[in-house]
Amino acid sequence: MAAPAWAAWILLVVFPLGHLVTVDVAGAIATGADGAVLLLLAAAGLDRLSRGPQRGEAPFRFTMGVLVLALLGGWMALSGLWGFHPEYAVAKGAGTVGLALAAGALAGSGLGWRRSVEAWLLGTALALAFTLVVLVAGPTVVRWRVLYQGGGVVGLPLPRVSGPFLHPNMLGDYLVVSGALLWGIWPTLGQRFRGAAWALAGLVAVGLLLSASSAWVGAGLVLFGVGRWHAGARGEERNLMGAPALVSFAGFLLASIAMVGLLLPLDLSVAGRTVQTGGIRPAIWASAFQAFLEAPIRGVGAAPYLAAVVDPLRGGPAALWDAHNSYLSVLGQFGLLGAGLAVVGFTLLVQGGGFRRPPVAARRATDPEPAPPPPARLRTALVLAGAAVAVHGLFLAGEDLRHIWLLAGVWGAAGGGAILERARR
Repeated sequence: MAAPAWAAWILLVVFPLGHLVTVDVAGAIATGADGAVLLLLAAAGLDRLSRGPQRGEAPFRFTMGVLVLALLGGWMALSGLWGFHPEYAVAKGAGTVGLALAAGALAGSGLGWRRSVEAWLLGTALALAFTLVVLVAGPTVVRWRVLYQGGGVVGLPLPRVSGPFLHPNMLGDYLVVSGALLWGIWPTLGQRFRGAAWALAGLVAVGLLLSASSAWVGAGLVLFGVGRWHAGARGEERNLMGAPALVSFAGFLLASIAMVGLLLPLDLSVAGRTVQTGGIRPAIWASAFQAFLEAPIRGVGAAPYLAAVVDPLRGGPAALWDAHNSYLSVLGQFGLLGAGLAVVGFTLLVQGGGFRRPPVAARRATDPEPAPPPPARLRTALVLAGAAVAVHGLFLAGEDLRHIWLLAGVWGAAGGGAILERARR
């Protein structure tokens, strides 16, 4: 593999555990994974300088999507001129520019869809294995690093786990994508890897359970889609008692229960314990929407907090919160202009195809042959993973989540626009 491919592989593998290293940068959080992002950008830049630009390498829409999202990062940094947190705005904007370019670099690295998915799943396995070992045998000081004590749920009978990530919702969202990718690549796995795949599937399920996260909404959507896919493959769309229909119903039930817990204050008895949920999100959304109304065109500027609401579980004075909604978060901080850049950028990114290798005469001897397109099941998995992330964005401010940008890179490597075309057929 060429240097950019190796750098992309390293990024996907070390990405989750890289979150164990955190550095505060003007209120924004940089992680060890960001070092791997910089490595990928450096490798991609040096590779481009060494061989020069090649016509036809990257589809126009995908390239324009990356550039528009990088422009969004510039708008974020510029918002420090009228916002209350100028240093934070610069840090957030620079990070967004880097992540947008990293998505393009990952898609064009030459790693390919199969190695990209395998590297992603290897990173998932390492993160979950680390979390399990720490929970079972780790010293107390390390165990507290993978546990989470805050949040809007009190009285759970099991410990709530964030793993190497900073919050259980981040872990949950990452695991939902991992689960979808594992399902998508399952038929292509050889027999010797099936045991490891089953073990990873079990760890993903346990990790999602222990996260007790808003990502259960996305997990329900993925299960529903998986059930529908299998029903179509078997010609059982109307069989309400078949296994695919039961999987779809389980997904619908999981998503529904999760949304009730997120939106309504509850007081339940579970396993002899009282479990309470704050149901604070509607109040946070209302407060964040007021921030949007203050400056609907340009936004109030990049800020770590966008709402002020009293915590119903802990009381006291009004506490500061992020928007708990990716779309309100972007609208409130960066206004309609910023939201427009985000919509245009991600639309172009999603519609853009995978990267095409240069013509044979322009390729180096070390360049790999173009990989075959991903199978239909993995294409469906990528669509479901993206849809789950988009729906989960209704319940958390996730525009800063690095794995969303990496998923965009995997989407591009797999031929994103072509995936949509085949899905329509």
